[in-house]
This record gives sequence, C-alpha cells and structure tokens, in this order.
Amino acid sequence: MKYLAGLGGIFCACSSMAFAEVDSEIPLGIEAVTGLRTDYVHRGFQLAESALDFQLEAEITLSNNNSLSLGFAHLSESGDDFNETWSYLEFSHSFNKNLTSGASFTYRDRNESILQGGFDLGLFTSYSINDVWRWRNELNF
Repeated sequence: MKYLAGLGGIFCACSSMAFAEVDSEIPLGIEAVTGLRTDYVHRGFQLAESALDFQLEAEITLSNNNSLSLGFAHLSESGDDFNETWSYLEFSHSFNKNLTSGASFTYRDRNESILQGGFDLGLFTSYSINDVWRWRNELNF
C-alpha cells in the first residue's frame, strides 16, 4: 500500500510539470484515475474490502469506427495483504452512435487471493441509452 501511495505522489508531481502542445487532429486519449473501493468483487468472489486502486489507460483511434485501448491498474487492500495488478488490450468497433462491440485480452496477477492470476479473453457489446447511461455485456473466458 505504501508503494502505491508513493507511485501516486510521483505521478501527480510529474503530471503537473508535463506540458505539451497537442494537435486537435491526433486521435489519442490518455486517462489516469484513482479511487477508493469499499468492496471488490470479481466473478462473484469478494476479494477485498476497503481497497485503493490506480488506473492508467490510453485509447488510440484507428479509424472512424475502430479503436484500441490499453491499460494498467493496481489495486491494494488497505486492511489486509490482498493486491491485484492487471493490464489489458481492448479492440472496439462502433456500428453506430449507440452500439459498440469488441474483444479484450487481460492479464491479472494476484497475491493473497482465493483466485489465481492469469489471462482472460473476452467479448463485449455496449449500448448507449443516452449520453449518460450505457449498458455493457461481457463474456470472459
């Protein structure tokens, strides 16, 4: 947990100093998120209570309808020794403004867990009801 706090501090300090002029034509998006989870459940198993997570994601637009997302995340339970790190690659195809489908490839590394780490292959569909609400279905192997 203390390593995650140090990593977050370094990231915040460096990101405030990073300035760049970005052309509006570059189809690239980068996002960094940190959060506090009061409960972490994966595939029906409660893996952690009161956990802190950090996520970093980049999305590259390949064409008007296709995009590629890649990301990294780390989750650490505050009251116990559970840690999980995962990285993923996701390909998305938009059929129209509301309907998207795609495939994902994820690797998860866990310690102090009832579930083992490993690779997941997944398929998904996503339907945007409006600008605020989106329904997403996933099937992971």
